[in-house]
Amino acid sequence: MPPPPEAPPADPKIETPPPAAFKDFVPADYHDRGYLKDLLDKPQGAETTAELFKRLDGAQKLIGSRPGIPGDDAKPEDVDAFLSKLRPEKADAYDFKALGEGPDEALTATLREAFHHAGNSKAQVARFFEKFVPAFAERQKVAVEKKKAEDAAFDEIVVKAHGADNAAALETTKAAINEFTPEALQPFVGKISNEDLAIMSGVINGLIKKYGIEDKIKPNGGSTPAGGDADTLRSEMNALIAKPEYRDEFAPGHAAARAKVAELAGKIAAIK
Repeated sequence: MPPPPEAPPADPKIETPPPAAFKDFVPADYHDRGYLKDLLDKPQGAETTAELFKRLDGAQKLIGSRPGIPGDDAKPEDVDAFLSKLRPEKADAYDFKALGEGPDEALTATLREAFHHAGNSKAQVARFFEKFVPAFAERQKVAVEKKKAEDAAFDEIVVKAHGADNAAALETTKAAINEFTPEALQPFVGKISNEDLAIMSGVINGLIKKYGIEDKIKPNGGSTPAGGDADTLRSEMNALIAKPEYRDEFAPGHAAARAKVAELAGKIAAIK
């Protein structure tokens, strides 16, 4: 077999142009990209193209791995170091205006500490309230409507049980509870359900009528003067216990109401 023909000798008069620069193949809109800047002036070829794809592949892996965010198996100190970049320096830096006027101070203090401990930024807390406040307001609205319905049902039951004297019978019941409830049980008076109060009104008024002790109880929300200041304090405490701010831990003034009840109970106990 004859050998292949040799390539013709290069014509010295024909100059071979240098390879085109990589930037000639890259659209001008991408020339300012950081990952391309050091490649633009390199010659177009397999080596430059391979380097570009290597960088694009690395970027895709970083996007999927969420760099800088500690994983579930991260050390506590690494997690806290990350959260310290999000949370404000102090817990009182959070804006709680979304809660409205006069929010419960003890509850808001707990929330501030919880948000700060969790590493929430001020923006995250603001977004939390965007969802929480309307939902909580709706919850309160439903609770108020439910209470109105329960009160209406209670009034109907009392009218059926006591007839035209239902108002007086209920006042007598409250006066009896106020006078004869032991001091240790006073904080639970405000937690009596409507159903239980209706039953108690029937029992108490039945006993009063049967044993002729109507004149022993003053049906005006207080009791016959037998303890002087103690009776006044007890009436004040019972009135406070019946209020929503005492019964609802999320209501504005809840902590203050509970503190006042405890104060009144202490004063009553101190009276000999």
